[in-house]
Amino acid sequence: MYSRQPFTLMWSGKKLTHVLLISDSEALATTLLEQMNPGADFRLEWMSTVDIKSASNAAGAIPDILVTGILHSSQEAVVINRSLRHLGWDLPMIIIADRGFEADVGASIVMQAPFRCSQFLKMINSALVSVATERDMLWMISDCKYYPGEKQLVNGANAIFRLTEKEAAILARLYKADGESVSREELLRDLWGYHAEAETHTVETHIYRLRQKLEPDPAQASILVTDTNGYRLNLDL
Repeated sequence: MYSRQPFTLMWSGKKLTHVLLISDSEALATTLLEQMNPGADFRLEWMSTVDIKSASNAAGAIPDILVTGILHSSQEAVVINRSLRHLGWDLPMIIIADRGFEADVGASIVMQAPFRCSQFLKMINSALVSVATERDMLWMISDCKYYPGEKQLVNGANAIFRLTEKEAAILARLYKADGESVSREELLRDLWGYHAEAETHTVETHIYRLRQKLEPDPAQASILVTDTNGYRLNLDL
């Protein structure tokens, strides 16, 4: 395994977007460096999956965009996400995946290999635009206000909470279901990357914590409810 390898594209007078590639493929890192347009507004840095587990915030500036690849399963993405959370990094991520990769693990974009460098640059721009847009978004969930860009929830009693990464991911998954139910198995698969038999209490624990923040009476849930098909949000009480 190689050590951390910084690849930099920069010139005087320009502020570059810092892109961190987390990959065990030296060929991928080298190809991206060679093919990226020298005029692009990006600084590309490469780190192995082993290095990211032992990194610290002191290792360098926090990047603007994370890229992981080439991944073969959602479980690989879950492992990398755990390492990033230990660093306190909550950043948009692009997953470069092979053709067998199907699960949604909350990445900004999943990009299947092989791809052109021009596609890669467009993906980075899309992720940056998405983040900028999300910061200004407001979701109304019953009488609660939720700001997904900040992961900040203001409930009906005007209490303010910052959601954890998984709480935010669950809330987003249910919100985008537009009032339809989402099963526990779907949440485990989409947000954790494994099936229900792996851990029976994982989703229930996070739902319980979300209800403490959303509900006027968590014991009598009326906003985040359970039905025979799973969990759903009452958006317009």
